[in-house]
Amino acid sequence: MKECLIRFDMAVLNTFKVQQEIESEIDVQRCMQAIASAMSWAEIRGVTEQFFQLLNFDAFEEKSDEGLSPLVRKAVQLVRKYYDQGITLDEIAERLFVSEEYLSTQFKKETGAGFKETVRKYRMDRIKGLLIGTRLKLNQIAELTGYADAKYMSRVFKEETGMTLNRYIREVRMNKARDLLAGTNMKITQIAKEVGFSNSSYFCRSFREYFGCSPESCRKGKVTDEEASSGV
Repeated sequence: MKECLIRFDMAVLNTFKVQQEIESEIDVQRCMQAIASAMSWAEIRGVTEQFFQLLNFDAFEEKSDEGLSPLVRKAVQLVRKYYDQGITLDEIAERLFVSEEYLSTQFKKETGAGFKETVRKYRMDRIKGLLIGTRLKLNQIAELTGYADAKYMSRVFKEETGMTLNRYIREVRMNKARDLLAGTNMKITQIAKEVGFSNSSYFCRSFREYFGCSPESCRKGKVTDEEASSGV
């Protein structure tokens, strides 16, 4: 059994080294020796955990990973690394040398979410970030987040968030504009440009439609009777 585990660890090591270097070959050899001389399953498990820690995925590690087993932690980190490339549960299971069924069970048990649900969450978060922080077209965002086309991405986004992409963009822009009006001395034209409007008149009209008051009234903290009666 020990020999099988050592062969397994070496296979993982060789696969990993195709992509990046191990920090310390000596530490790896020490792990192999420790497994060979282990007297209990507890010792073997401890050494195996040390071995996986040498396969450095730190760039994709988050604090929430601390409570996960080494196997599920690596699986989650691989999802973060490859979610935009269409990574599948089967591919991750193959990389980690376990069955798809076992990984699926452990993944759901430890993270509280299924594999597909987790991949979709990372994609949705990335889509939101790109919508807010870039001027990319929807087909470009779809490509960057692992979707075949913008139409399918839009449908999935609505299923997940309950709103269309256009509604989400509008909501984010309007709320950002309101925050800038309240917290800065920027001119209305500057704020319009900052939140993605090239025409300040169209921005003011959109702002009034969304909040029921003009940007100027919002900044002053008061609303006219006419604006109050037309509020949304």
